[in-house]
Amino acid sequence: MFLATFGIALSLTTTSVFLTFYSVSKNVKKLMESFDYMGKTIMLFFYTFAFVGSELAGSTLFYAFMFLLVVILVANLVLVQYSGGKSISYWLSIAILAVVFSSDFLFNSSPKEKEVFYIPMFVELAILGAGYLVYSYRVPERFCPDAKFVQLYCTGFLIFTLMLINFLFEAHNILYYTIKLNSGYYEDDSEIDWWKTDNIYHKK
Repeated sequence: MFLATFGIALSLTTTSVFLTFYSVSKNVKKLMESFDYMGKTIMLFFYTFAFVGSELAGSTLFYAFMFLLVVILVANLVLVQYSGGKSISYWLSIAILAVVFSSDFLFNSSPKEKEVFYIPMFVELAILGAGYLVYSYRVPERFCPDAKFVQLYCTGFLIFTLMLINFLFEAHNILYYTIKLNSGYYEDDSEIDWWKTDNIYHKK
């Protein structure tokens, strides 16, 4: 769980640094973009590493996936330093993450594990995807070109950023419940109802 938490914190930190300093110059923007990309990559792989460590423990694929995740993460951090390496890193990351999660979903996870992890994750990804569409099509600022308030404080990028922060928060909680389920510490099946708003630290 520490790895996932650290990865999320690192990603948010690098994104904050990027948003603070990207306007200094083109060279600074390029450098900050690289750090921001590396922060997001580390977050994804650390999160997946924590998931595999809990979900696939005892499976024949456990050590293979652990090894591949470490090797590909290191390769990604090296590739991003070179021209054209970022696109290779991007598709390489998508490929290994798709293999890890799809193989677990199809062959390893139980119905209860699907209910705890995959169903809420699919919902959160759908919400995040909707936020990305808002950002991509510049809604609502494209419809209000003369509204200064909208152009400054209600842009598609801001909406997407808020949805991304919400996604990271919910993904962290989902992983917490998944690890708790896989560790055998569920005392109440109602904990599977991930949409409940009760503070998780109030639970036994």
